[in-house]
Amino acid sequence: MYIKNVLRFLNSSITLKTYGLICIVLCSLIILWLHQLNRDQNSLNRSNLVDQTRREDALILKILNPSNPNSYSRTRKILYWTKMFQSDNFYFGDGDIFAACPVWNCIATNDRTIEDVTEFDAIMFHGPEIDILDLPRKRYSRQRYIFVDLETPIYHPIQNREIYKNFFNWSMTYRRDSSLMRPYGIVRNVRTNEVIPPHIPAMWKDVSKGKISEKSRDIVKSKTRQIAWFVSNCKTLSRREDYVDVLKQYVDVDVFGSCSNFSCDTRLGAECYKMVERKYYFYLAFENSLCKDYVTEKAFKFLEYDVVPIVYGAVDYAGVLPPHSYIDIMDFKSPKTLASFLWELSYDSERYLEYFRWKDMYKVQTIPNEHTLCELCQKLHVEPRLPEVIEDVYKWWTKEQCWRFDGTILGIN
Repeated sequence: MYIKNVLRFLNSSITLKTYGLICIVLCSLIILWLHQLNRDQNSLNRSNLVDQTRREDALILKILNPSNPNSYSRTRKILYWTKMFQSDNFYFGDGDIFAACPVWNCIATNDRTIEDVTEFDAIMFHGPEIDILDLPRKRYSRQRYIFVDLETPIYHPIQNREIYKNFFNWSMTYRRDSSLMRPYGIVRNVRTNEVIPPHIPAMWKDVSKGKISEKSRDIVKSKTRQIAWFVSNCKTLSRREDYVDVLKQYVDVDVFGSCSNFSCDTRLGAECYKMVERKYYFYLAFENSLCKDYVTEKAFKFLEYDVVPIVYGAVDYAGVLPPHSYIDIMDFKSPKTLASFLWELSYDSERYLEYFRWKDMYKVQTIPNEHTLCELCQKLHVEPRLPEVIEDVYKWWTKEQCWRFDGTILGIN
């Protein structure tokens, strides 16, 4: 009724020209309304697309961004299948061992009964302690079996080598080519705390401009003895003891431990190290095995103190230890020429102090187990779902890896 009245009014009161104008305006308004409706719909579609893209980006970040531990939903579970010598936890410690890691959503246990063995994401085996009669009876295709060994194959041979074929997925050893390197020491940037990975060829900053601390200067003033050496294994394949016997003819070497009459119980820790720092210019960090990448904590430990280590091993030390922080016996023709160099340094304090400039840029950490743990947890979260298989771990671990003192390859059967 209302519409009829409006039309009657229009017919009686508005001219044809005016009526046409009104129609044009109304049509324009309708077109504008339809256009706006279309824009709103497109905007909604774009918004949905953006939301979808953001969700996809977030998923990618969850996979690739280790700095966001909350992005890792499912906890990765690790089982210690064997002991590691006397340790039930591979010397990684008890409690929440991943708490300080960037990616911390992992747990580790030696309890095989808490759930089915196939539910674990990784199972760790200490190479020398694997029992062929005590292996998991079931295996899930996505599990990582990890070969672990921190000692050389010379002094800790592994048995039942046939099981090493197509059995393991990852390796965790002191070697740089391991899936997970577990070093005896690491170097960090003193300002950022960033780990400086061992790299061949070496990639270090120029430490020659580093500042020498007053603490180092004061400690050097108290030194009166030449060389200290802590040793318990008196006969080794590296024949380090033979080199020391010759070196003793030209410079004083005080030997501590079961191979001599000097004693300082290293279980006291810092007390022994501080004694060496206070009295001695140098410390012998001689390895008992000449094996690829085998550099133990003895080379790192005294870098925490103001003592210069003298190193001997089958290692490219330039890629492992900070520049001008150590003395390598391989740089000298004989023990006699090394001794002459050591006497020169001990009589020239400023020249000796040059070996501590690196401390203005770097610091060392011994037995950095948490570093390896964090890498393990992160690797379990980001690696492809179907793991690689190592064809023959025994061959990888032993073939052309160790040498005799004369440089010939040591065959390991």
